[in-house]
Amino acid sequence: MRHVSKKSFTLVEMITVLVMIGVLLGLILTGSFNAIKEAKIEKAKAALKATKAALSMFEADVGDYPVYTETAANGNEFRSWLENGDYCAGSFDYDNWFGPYMNFIDAEILNNTHYLDPWGNGYRYYSADGTSYNLWSWGPDGENDSGDGSSISPDDIGG
Repeated sequence: MRHVSKKSFTLVEMITVLVMIGVLLGLILTGSFNAIKEAKIEKAKAALKATKAALSMFEADVGDYPVYTETAANGNEFRSWLENGDYCAGSFDYDNWFGPYMNFIDAEILNNTHYLDPWGNGYRYYSADGTSYNLWSWGPDGENDSGDGSSISPDDIGG
């Protein structure tokens, strides 16, 4: 009798191919996750830059930045000051409010209370006297002043 050989893969060949596929997937996924993280950071910087520009226009018209001295303001206050002009603490000249300075997308406002960063936290604003302000996102870790560079502020966006 004649023996017919069947062509097939050995177990070692199968394991080698699976390991190579796993390594390639790991490299691709790692790069994708890093790209997603960087895209979120850039989106936060762009939103802060737009808010910074709107605040500059507000200050040019009204004479001061919005004053907010309690816990840092969230998106609800941003919307009121920059889009509607409904609420402005301090001594503002309402006759010189020529907004809206910024239009907010309703889908980015959670329950009409927060202007959200890409990680689901509200952008933050604080001004003690209307002559200067702090504007920031808590960044990827969602914590304020973590010291690891994850918070994003106008210092990070330039211009």
